[in-house]
Amino acid sequence: MNKTILLLLLAITALAATAQPYNQNPTQSVCVGTQPYFIDPATVPGATYHWSVSGGGTIISGSGTNSVTIDWTTAGGPYTVSVYLSSNGCDGQTQSVQVTVVASPSATITYGSGSFCTSSQPVIVTHTGTSGGTYSASPSGLTINATNGTITPATSTPGNYTITYTIAPAGGCPLYTTSTTVTINQAPNTSPIWHN
Repeated sequence: MNKTILLLLLAITALAATAQPYNQNPTQSVCVGTQPYFIDPATVPGATYHWSVSGGGTIISGSGTNSVTIDWTTAGGPYTVSVYLSSNGCDGQTQSVQVTVVASPSATITYGSGSFCTSSQPVIVTHTGTSGGTYSASPSGLTINATNGTITPATSTPGNYTITYTIAPAGGCPLYTTSTTVTINQAPNTSPIWHN
């Protein structure tokens, strides 16, 4: 096969190439933020790449090339990322991927004063932001409900603890954590003195 025919085949292949997201799926979910997209095969000599985004974000680098970066700013969708190539006066077929943009998780947790006695009643967490995460404590010794974050001082070992709220990776967003600290203090434990 001579070089001219080989280059022609490469050009035809690339003109029919699919715009692929970084994870190679034609439909995908991504987190708010920047994501790369590219054409595979990578380059066609002399070709111009025409990218467009239907909404939800903007192309911040790579316009006209085989690889762009899109800054997704608006949760929702699905939005459409499209690309076609122009080469030797001809336009290739437009290829597209559908992108659903997910808001980045965010949360805060607090436990009032943060200091409790072993004689205290169970303490409910004040939680704002993304729900659906789990609670854990470090070091061991604090009695905490992993689902709702309630701590039980009466069955906890006195000491200082870090409580972490964790949201698992989902919808293209990475693992998210936030934390706070609490102290459990030993309440006095005395027997009554009786006299007559």
